[in-house]
Amino acid sequence: MSQPWTPIPVPQQGMPPAPYPVAPPQKPSTFYKVVGILQLVFGIGGALWTLVSLAMTALATTISPSGMAMYDPPTLAFIYVHTGFGLVTGGLLAATGFGVVRAKRWARPVGLVYAALSLGSTLVGTGVQLLVVLPKMYGRMPSAPISENVQLFSTVSTIVGALVVSVPPIFTAIVLLRPSAKQELDG
Repeated sequence: MSQPWTPIPVPQQGMPPAPYPVAPPQKPSTFYKVVGILQLVFGIGGALWTLVSLAMTALATTISPSGMAMYDPPTLAFIYVHTGFGLVTGGLLAATGFGVVRAKRWARPVGLVYAALSLGSTLVGTGVQLLVVLPKMYGRMPSAPISENVQLFSTVSTIVGALVVSVPPIFTAIVLLRPSAKQELDG
C-alpha cells in the first residue's frame, strides 16, 4: 500500500541537508548507445548485403556464360567462403551493438573478436583477391585496350574496398579498448 503524500522537510539552519537518493548515472552513456546502434545497423546491413552478394555471384555464374568462364571452381569456392564469412562478422557486429546498447559485459570480448576476425578476413581476402583471383580473371579476358582499364579498375577498387571495410573493425576495437568502455559495459 502507498503511504500518504508528505512534503519534504526543509532543513533547519545549521542542520545538514536530508540524504536524498541520487539516481545512478545512466549506463551506457549516449556515446556508447550511439555506437551500439550504429554497430547493430551496420552488422545487420552487412549480413544482408552478404546474402545479396552470394545470391548475385551464384546467379551470375549459373546464368551468364561469361560469368561461368570468368571463375574456375577453386576461385568460386574462395569467393563463396570469403563472402559467407561476412555473415559471421556481420552477426558478431550486430551482437556487439546489441550488447553495447544494453551495457552487457560480454559486448567487449565479442566486439574485439569481431574486430580481429574482420580485419584478418579483410587482409587475407584482399591478398588472395590481388594475387590469385584477379590475375586468373585477367588471364581469361581477351586482349583489348578495355581489358587494361578493367584491370586497373579492379585492382584499385579492391584496395579501396579493403580500406573502407577496415574502418568499422578498427573503430570498434578503439572504442571497446577505451578504459571507459570497461566501466560503461559492466552488465
